[in-house]
Amino acid sequence: MAKDKANGNWWQSFYDDTPFHLYLERNDPAELAATLNFLTKVLHLRPGDRIFDQCCGMGSVSNPLAKRGFQMVGVDLCEGFIKRAKADTKTGALAAEFFVGDAFKFVPDEPCDAAFNWYTSFGYSAKDSENIRMLQCAFESLKPGCWFALDFPNAPMIRNNFQSTLVRSLETPEGEIVITRDCEIDDETGIMKQVWHWVLPDGGKIDSASTLLLYTPGELVRLFERAGFTNVKLYGNLEGDPRSDKSPRCLCVGRRPG
Repeated sequence: MAKDKANGNWWQSFYDDTPFHLYLERNDPAELAATLNFLTKVLHLRPGDRIFDQCCGMGSVSNPLAKRGFQMVGVDLCEGFIKRAKADTKTGALAAEFFVGDAFKFVPDEPCDAAFNWYTSFGYSAKDSENIRMLQCAFESLKPGCWFALDFPNAPMIRNNFQSTLVRSLETPEGEIVITRDCEIDDETGIMKQVWHWVLPDGGKIDSASTLLLYTPGELVRLFERAGFTNVKLYGNLEGDPRSDKSPRCLCVGRRPG
């Protein structure tokens, strides 16, 4: 899909125009192992299964799963992310395919045994009708009887511990990058508006904006059901505990009937 910066869809250019890839570097082996184990369990994975990674980023989950013997198919709109994911597959001759494409439209050419969407790559549109289309693509990617998992913020926890400004420093080979994120939540629409200010090692600055429709857990369940999923379950962490208002995440899992 061609990227159209004029159509109001902030995600069309955000990841190309900022150093956001630094947030996708998974430098905690324990956290990554817990993620892989959680997905293996809730998606009922079996050796050799074909898995769809919707909004795969740099393949930070897909490639480790490929190393465990699964066949991966990933899609992401950011061409730079896909180049990185493909480069990592070459080093290990992994069974993984990656495509530049629109997750609101992309469905793998063959049905998969499982699918997932990780690290808050959902809710980017202000319209339910568009966001549900992403869930429908995940549904359509699956063989009957197979499972899909979505990683999303836990809205009650976010609201109860809301911070309007967060500052983070990231070390890079070129030096330190300082990111200030200003945030507000529109109570009428449920949209979380974020403005990012990046100060680069050379003193350069980048300002960018993003939004997230902060669905409540109940709203997520209803969207899953509207997309066709059944047996929808909510988990609060990678250990598989039930979601509560204090849970760090809202991990939503549903099954395509059949």
